[in-house]
Amino acid sequence: ALEMEYCFDKIEKIIFLGGSSILYDIIKNMDRNIEMVVFTSERFSEEMIEGKKFKEQLQDLNIKFYVVENINNNEDLKKEIIRNSTLGFSVSASWIIKQISIDLFDGKIVNIHGSRLPQFRGGGGISWNILQGNRLDGFVIHFITTGIDDGAIIDKEEIIFPDNCKSPLDYYSYKNKIMVKKSIDFINQILNNNELFSLNPQQEEFSSYWPRLNT
Repeated sequence: ALEMEYCFDKIEKIIFLGGSSILYDIIKNMDRNIEMVVFTSERFSEEMIEGKKFKEQLQDLNIKFYVVENINNNEDLKKEIIRNSTLGFSVSASWIIKQISIDLFDGKIVNIHGSRLPQFRGGGGISWNILQGNRLDGFVIHFITTGIDDGAIIDKEEIIFPDNCKSPLDYYSYKNKIMVKKSIDFINQILNNNELFSLNPQQEEFSSYWPRLNT
């Protein structure tokens, strides 16, 4: 697969899609000079993070947000996007994002996926690693396509969990801190420079899909 290069346009607004404590920590620690809007689902909006519901934490941070059932063809999303200068950044989004939404962003919509790709497409990454006794893990930032976790990789990091990671919460806490820092660094790279990013198409011969687990 041939490596390509990509340069983001000047970004003046970030629309975050999804939820979780990772997204909360990204927003909380971001430079507030950039406009940020969140589109989240009912499930994530009610999730308790540091003693408050996610939607209450967003209110406290003065972040504009929408709770939507389906992001695709959503009128509020259409109104919020400034076509050439808006970055879409997905963190655990509940929806399968369709081409109609990708087109709204002119393709400038990325996802942080909490496992290595293309080996660990799908969900439940930490649990699958624990079940396999595997301490090597990682995560990637990739462009969103209509396929499942199959867009070109823009950035990635590999992790070896230390021996003191015993429970799923230990694994999540350890990895989430690294994912938050990488996300903020990546966004700042886009905001600060006209930087060329190397895009690496995923190698399909190594791909596998892991379903979510009911745990």
